[in-house]
Amino acid sequence: MRIKIEAILPDSTILKSETNSPYYYSLALVQEGGGPLIIPVNNSEDIYYTWEIFGNYETFIFGPSFYIIYYFSGDEENMNYKRVVGKHNLTYQYRIPTVNIYKAMQEIGNGLEDKSLINIVGACFEVKVFDKALGIYYNSVHTFEDEFSIQISESDVSNIDGGLGIFGTYVSEKFNIEITPEFITSYGYTTAP
Repeated sequence: MRIKIEAILPDSTILKSETNSPYYYSLALVQEGGGPLIIPVNNSEDIYYTWEIFGNYETFIFGPSFYIIYYFSGDEENMNYKRVVGKHNLTYQYRIPTVNIYKAMQEIGNGLEDKSLINIVGACFEVKVFDKALGIYYNSVHTFEDEFSIQISESDVSNIDGGLGIFGTYVSEKFNIEITPEFITSYGYTTAP
């Protein structure tokens, strides 16, 4: 779907932009080898999530991510999300070294004496589908996602005629991933009800 926008500023400057909004019938993990729905996975150095998409998607850019969801006892309304660093290998595949999951689980409780106050809800694998402009911007600021990279400035990416900025759209699909109670308690955390 084509979307256009036009704004007239108080100084009579006209800003214009347009985009093709992501449209597709469905996005799903592939039937065989799409990725584990329960963590941890035995005897695996890496976890791979692979998806397939049905519909109009040729010009869109994918932004997959994986995170652990948790909250602190007494503060159930404020969910926290700990991002687990992975690598977008191919067009439809995301690789997560299992060591990164262990590290993220450890970091959640860093500096907290009573780790049982942390309630782990589970994990989530998310795939964002961006239009071209927003996807280019997203990738320009998310290129360096490991712990050793430093980004000193954001790229100048704009698709606004008469100004600077990004006019874009995206949709996302989320897949809930279970974390076993044994894995959660091995870090001293509590399994959320």
